[in-house]
Amino acid sequence: MAVVEGGSKCNLITGYTIGADASIHYGRHRWLAQTFTLDATYVAWRCRFLTFSTWTGWFYHYALRATDGSGQPTGADLATTTLSPTGESKWEEGKWRRFDFSTSNILPPGVYALVASVPDAISDTSKHIRADSSAPAYPQGKAWISDNDGVDWSEIPDTDLMFQVWGWEPPPVADPEPVISNWAPLDYTHTDLLQGFSIVITTDNKCHLWMRWTDKKPLKHPLTEYRRGILVPTGTRYCFVAWKEIEQTEPGDTLEHTFHCPDWLVCQTRYFYFIGTKQLEESPSASPIFYLHRTADLTPSVYGPILASMDGRTIQSRHAVWNTCHDAPTGNVGTWHEAPLYRIVSGATQTAVFFIERAFISFPLWGIPVGSQIVYADLKLKIQIKVKTSSAMYPHIIITEGVQHDVVIPSDFGDQLPYTVVGGAIDIDDLVVGEFCTIPLNPAGLAWINPGGWTKLCIRQEMDVIDSLPPLGANQIAWWSSQYYMAFIANLTVGYIPP
Repeated sequence: MAVVEGGSKCNLITGYTIGADASIHYGRHRWLAQTFTLDATYVAWRCRFLTFSTWTGWFYHYALRATDGSGQPTGADLATTTLSPTGESKWEEGKWRRFDFSTSNILPPGVYALVASVPDAISDTSKHIRADSSAPAYPQGKAWISDNDGVDWSEIPDTDLMFQVWGWEPPPVADPEPVISNWAPLDYTHTDLLQGFSIVITTDNKCHLWMRWTDKKPLKHPLTEYRRGILVPTGTRYCFVAWKEIEQTEPGDTLEHTFHCPDWLVCQTRYFYFIGTKQLEESPSASPIFYLHRTADLTPSVYGPILASMDGRTIQSRHAVWNTCHDAPTGNVGTWHEAPLYRIVSGATQTAVFFIERAFISFPLWGIPVGSQIVYADLKLKIQIKVKTSSAMYPHIIITEGVQHDVVIPSDFGDQLPYTVVGGAIDIDDLVVGEFCTIPLNPAGLAWINPGGWTKLCIRQEMDVIDSLPPLGANQIAWWSSQYYMAFIANLTVGYIPP
């Protein structure tokens, strides 16, 4: 540990304490600095200067700074402290004054500066630091002086100030915990799907798994060895043949691992086990062999047809500039649902100006149990009008997820803009006026089905969804709203498997 002069709990890092044959004065605007070099990382906590005072009564100010390429102090203070004049020396021999920084400053290897100032002093010669100016021998730093409050510095040639820096080396950083490459299965479940299974395995450590499966029953071989001339059984080896692999659906290392296994034939038994990696390194662990038999395909329950709510509306935007029309934050809520038309419109039109209609419909799916697996969903619209220009490059009517309020408001038009994932589509040419048309939802659309709650959809023309300028003419459809006869209302049929 340190000597008594330096104080307890720290050690001398560097300094210069011999040959004090001169004094360098400083004060109100004149600052002094001594630079020093650290060859390793240290915590600098305590410093000392050999000082005396001509005029007493003002607090000493000390700072720790970095240095620039020329070795002079630069930049903002890394740490500061003040020291009371109580007990200061008036004699030229000086007194070692100790000052502690308020924080423990971790300094990586480099050149640093201790800066001394007395900004409240009445002159620039109120304080003095003892120095060696005849035969300075500190090889890792220099003395510096500033006459403008530490803004500009010049070297004091052939001089080293009497100083010390105290602290300690930071404790070594603990080695990182070893990567556990082993894992073990804790739980296994499977869910019967329409034509297969979803298998979930939980492990004790995070890892990334593959499921190896085969429909060939593993062969079992006894392991034997001779002991004292007698052949004795020592274990069992299972031979897994003609296997395939399925990777877990979750990215990266996880504790829960899901495997989707479609096209599992009725009356087929599959045997499978799990292998994996941890932090991309192959793990030596493997699970036991599981087996699962499929008895028959599930028959999904059917909910619907469910009629669209009474709040379905079209919101229209129009403008002479396509981008302004397309990106409008608000639109006009349509009144086409009123007599005698009772219609909802989806379209992208170019006439004298551009028109965009985004139609919002909602379905209450209270009768589908929460947690059900959605197998299919069919949206049906009874077409009242369909119009498509002969030059339309993008002729589809698109289903996207709806974000409308329970009662549609003008800002729903702009809020819908970023929702462009296609949940289902149909070509305008495939629609028949006066008849119900069916738009099946794709997997993205099925994910929007909300069992036990509201499912909201937005029906848009393809050029609106992809933000492509429509050709001259109309590309739109209209269907009967909920204010018309019940037999004409848009409806949704959902196939599901209860949880």
